[in-house]
Amino acid sequence: MINHNITKILLDRYRLILLIIASITICLWYLPVILSGNSTMYNDFDYFAQAYEAIRVSIIDYHQFPWWNPWVGGGVPLYANPQIGVFSIQTILVLIFGSPLGLKLSVLFYHLISFFGMFLL
Repeated sequence: MINHNITKILLDRYRLILLIIASITICLWYLPVILSGNSTMYNDFDYFAQAYEAIRVSIIDYHQFPWWNPWVGGGVPLYANPQIGVFSIQTILVLIFGSPLGLKLSVLFYHLISFFGMFLL
């Protein structure tokens, strides 16, 4: 019975060390993107950055719920847009850090969450 408990403790420590090392590796891999600051990335990053910036401006500057984005094509919906998550981790991080950096940090957060999910599976 004692050997079983010791083995379980050692396995738990091994798993914790493995999780910490893998998390640090993921963060180091993503560090150049985070350190690029407010520079935009490629593809549709600028579209999503401007939409989340519209959410940030609506909430912080105008103290309104972000129903729509008046700065694109005369106005497009924000709340009803399935590509933009008004209630999401991205929005919280964009409100704290600004649009480009908040979106990059949210991608790092989702990478870590997906790693932990695959580790549990």
